[in-house]
Amino acid sequence: MLKETFLAYLGSTLNMPDDRLAEILFKKSDDGAFTDELNDGVLDTLKGMDKDRASKLKGDGKTQFDNGFKKAQAEISAAWEKRIREKFGIETDETGDELVLAALEKASKPSRLDDEKVKTHPLFLKIEKESAAAIEAARKEGQTALEQFKAEQQREQRLASVKQEARRLHMARNPVLSADGSKAENQIQMFLKRFDEFDFEPVEGGGYLPMKDGKRLENAQFHPIDLPTLVNQLGDELFDFQVQQQKGQPGNANGNGAASGASGLKTINDYEAAMSKAMGTPEFAEIAAQYAKFKEANPA
Repeated sequence: MLKETFLAYLGSTLNMPDDRLAEILFKKSDDGAFTDELNDGVLDTLKGMDKDRASKLKGDGKTQFDNGFKKAQAEISAAWEKRIREKFGIETDETGDELVLAALEKASKPSRLDDEKVKTHPLFLKIEKESAAAIEAARKEGQTALEQFKAEQQREQRLASVKQEARRLHMARNPVLSADGSKAENQIQMFLKRFDEFDFEPVEGGGYLPMKDGKRLENAQFHPIDLPTLVNQLGDELFDFQVQQQKGQPGNANGNGAASGASGLKTINDYEAAMSKAMGTPEFAEIAAQYAKFKEANPA
């Protein structure tokens, strides 16, 4: 179950089908079936794929920012031009300076005025003053809209990082999930959706401080609640968790657990196979520690 959940997560993150992902991750047996043994250099391969994914996201973010700014400019200009047309009763497709001149001609009694006379005409001066005020108001409105847009983009990027870390912390606790991979992923996504209710401020040294309504979250002793604590609290509301088995006992009834401990492992291949099987479970850290001692005692 854990293996399928892990594959579903990687497939969703990297936008890659399961069969292609399995070829990248796992070695094949003589009969062509995939084993639980990881391919050599798989970590470097995954890092490279994730770097490519992040680069594409960064490019998409810039395009969205540019499009959002252009859209804000167009909306502000359209609103200002609509006010000019309504004020002076103008029915024309002209915009910008041409629209201002059209408004002047509409309001002026003389049929023709040369440029210099137009610029000194009281009505032109009035329109010029009003236009300058409208442009300044539009500029401030546009600046506010742009700052709001940037803040929203930053929040989305920060929330994506928080959810990625929350998922890692949550899965390390071995939540009981559906045996169906699709249902299990939906359960995890419903859990991660809870984090949309909060804001998160980066803290010095790494990590995030959960916030709500402009205030930090605090416990009963008025100490700040950090992200791991919030993950545990929200997880406890939605999930049961597998109890870590004693050494020598088999995996849990759902099939997600690997054999506990490193007993019976005598070769490097034994340890690497055990670590691959226990990936994402509490036993992984124990097996990895025993493996390090084994290599130290048995240098190549």
